[in-house]
Amino acid sequence: MYATVAHIFNGEYDVDYNNPKPVILDIGANIGGFTVWANHRWPNATLHCYEPVKNIFEWLKFNTENMPNVTIQNVAVGEKDEERQLYYGFSIMSGCGSLINGREQRDIGELVRVIPANSLPKADIVKIDTEGWEVQILSGITFKPDVYLIEYHCNADREEIARILPDYILVERNEYDSQLGVAKYVIGEKTQ
Repeated sequence: MYATVAHIFNGEYDVDYNNPKPVILDIGANIGGFTVWANHRWPNATLHCYEPVKNIFEWLKFNTENMPNVTIQNVAVGEKDEERQLYYGFSIMSGCGSLINGREQRDIGELVRVIPANSLPKADIVKIDTEGWEVQILSGITFKPDVYLIEYHCNADREEIARILPDYILVERNEYDSQLGVAKYVIGEKTQ
């Protein structure tokens, strides 16, 4: 997890956004790297974290236990309220668990609770890193945050994310290989 957290702390998700008290959703919170970084970046923020993998959730709980402005839930976010199979990444601590069995997952996992994206609280910043399940979540969000920070896992998803966000401007994209990267979107001219 060191390399993943190092990317985050080196600005992987940083964006020019100066709301002094943003509400932030961390969907696919993993062990809390983004949450800890965002809590430092926006010290008066309110953060809501969602992480479905039980043993990773325990690390998230430990890493955020002294942050009274952070709430955490041991759930996945998806299209509807249900229980669903989550597939582990090649290393259970890799943080690559997903609701789809993609190129980074194994055939084993655990049953997790899923809450619908349309039940999420309204937020100013939404970070989504769910190992290939980003489009399904994005399609269900019913409000328009100022900022989306989205990891994508294939070019088709990257293109679909851009299609779903016609009111947003892509301000930066960090690519890690031909199929993986982080896209940062801001709504119109509002945050410029």
